[in-house]
Amino acid sequence: MTYGREETEDRPSVAWYLVPILLGIIGGLIMYFALRGRDKGMAKLGLIVGFLTMMLSIVVGAFVIYFGG
Repeated sequence: MTYGREETEDRPSVAWYLVPILLGIIGGLIMYFALRGRDKGMAKLGLIVGFLTMMLSIVVGAFVIYFGG
């Protein structure tokens, strides 16, 4: 008995978002190429998450360097 989603759906797991979060833009590219055939929207969102993670790390790094943390 299933509630909500059916078992037959071939959607990727949301755990895929950990790849770009942990690896930045490289992880976003890995996620994109791994999922582009199954879920194009999720693959594009993975690229965006990877880019944002990379930008966040650059901003935090610059902040630490500038203010001497």
